[in-house]
Amino acid sequence: MWVMSLVYGGGYQPNMFFEIIDNVLKDTQGLGIVIDGALGSNSTLSMGHVVRGNTVIGKQAPPTEYGNALGAINVGQPAGVDTTQHFANCLTCVRGTVVEDNQVKLYQAENRTCENNGVVVYAAYTVERGNSCEMIP
Repeated sequence: MWVMSLVYGGGYQPNMFFEIIDNVLKDTQGLGIVIDGALGSNSTLSMGHVVRGNTVIGKQAPPTEYGNALGAINVGQPAGVDTTQHFANCLTCVRGTVVEDNQVKLYQAENRTCENNGVVVYAAYTVERGNSCEMIP
């Protein structure tokens, strides 16, 4: 489940004021708020989001063309991630968000770690609190 700003039909599609609240996603690629495509005029059109109370159980790897989506819950995209793929990284591209009380549960058998597969927040002017990631059998 992804919400994103992107270049569409010759213009820029904004991504503002989405709430992603109280969802349970199992064996999925997760959820996120990102900038899709190259940076440009759309890089400031993602703001005013709330990501609260979501649970992702068993993160799956995304398709190759979206392989730079790190976490099970992504808000923004960290620097140093492969930008030749869809999601652009830029600290100020996603801004003014609240990310709280989300849970990620990863299966131990998949050899994933919470460091890169849990809750990943890379956004300006953001409140981030009460998020967790745990390994489950």
